[in-house]
Amino acid sequence: MERKGSMSGVMKALGVFMLGLSLLINSLPVVQAEDDFKFGLEMLLSDHKDLLEGKRVGLVTNPTGIDQDLNTSVDLLFEDSEIELTALYGPEYGVRANAEAGEYVEFYTDPETELPVYSLYGGDT
Repeated sequence: MERKGSMSGVMKALGVFMLGLSLLINSLPVVQAEDDFKFGLEMLLSDHKDLLEGKRVGLVTNPTGIDQDLNTSVDLLFEDSEIELTALYGPEYGVRANAEAGEYVEFYTDPETELPVYSLYGGDT
């Protein structure tokens, strides 16, 4: 019987703890994203584009390389007239998720930009 009583006490204490934690979390102020928040790619293009200007640029990316508006890093760099994007390098899935997980990815040409895409994932070559 002692064991049953001690478990009951533990459960009550846990319930009180969870209630207190819930009240604490709900009383915290909501943090809003600042208007000037930028992903790294957006910072590069808005504040440090001079690092890329006048250079031939190769981009290592995957489908998660996007800005806040879901534009891909490939498209953003390719469409910028001050940047000469010359090649893409993609790990598993390719640069636009056009390959299956674990699938060998060969060299190909990106159909949207006509840039060469060099695979960083695949066979033993």
